[in-house]
Amino acid sequence: MQALGRLGNIFLKRVGPRPSSKSGPKDTNRELARPTQLFRSQCLVGTFHKTGTVLMSRILKELDRQANFGIWNIARDVSEAVRWQVAFDNHSRFANESVDVQTMPCVVVIRDPRDVVISSAYYHAHAREKWLHLPSDRFDGQTYQQKINSLPDMASRFRFEMRNAAGGIIGSMLRVRAADEHTNTMFVKLESLVDDVDLVHFQLLFRHLALDPTYMLFALEIARNCSLFSNTYVTRNHVRSGRPAQWITEFDSALNGEFATLFPSAAERLGYLDEPK
Repeated sequence: MQALGRLGNIFLKRVGPRPSSKSGPKDTNRELARPTQLFRSQCLVGTFHKTGTVLMSRILKELDRQANFGIWNIARDVSEAVRWQVAFDNHSRFANESVDVQTMPCVVVIRDPRDVVISSAYYHAHAREKWLHLPSDRFDGQTYQQKINSLPDMASRFRFEMRNAAGGIIGSMLRVRAADEHTNTMFVKLESLVDDVDLVHFQLLFRHLALDPTYMLFALEIARNCSLFSNTYVTRNHVRSGRPAQWITEFDSALNGEFATLFPSAAERLGYLDEPK
């Protein structure tokens, strides 16, 4: 990978320097920054809870910070953004008449469903997300977080997640993966991205999104800097581990059997084998 200095020179020749942070408030600076046609057409990026939302959001935000091309967060903003090149949906629903997953370049990040269970169980035990702290009749007045923390061990928490939040995520991944409208969608495994030191999978991802080749090195350098394997990455509480195939050590035979009963062939349908390569 070539140095960022050369990438920066290529970028600045196309779009010019960003305004100085001394020139005014941050929002004003973004308005003054010249928008860049980073992608050749409007495109879509989707994730699910615990399948790379933080990673993809971080990459897109940093790209937009430097190129000012425009991101529309569909899940958060119902109204269409005034100017956007990438529509991001952390539920991969793309439920808006302004987007068309059949005709627009679309990438959806998925994850081994067994690792979704594990990641969810650890994260939901301490996260501050509002929904985790709302009392529920389903849990006899306890919040989701109180309920999962009341369970005696991690095996019990994994079983709880299979029947609750993680189970819903798995169901969503399976529905999207099998949907006819996603015939042209590129499904990318989170496991491929977190270990993508040579940036091979990121390059394929950007190509599918119709990134202007002029900006490929620029985009790849940002992807590298936003990834767990980069020395420049600053971890957050949302990210516990990017290690693939955690289920091999975390699940015993009973948990594997219970998962198979609840989600028949789910791993295989999402492209995962019983053993990692």
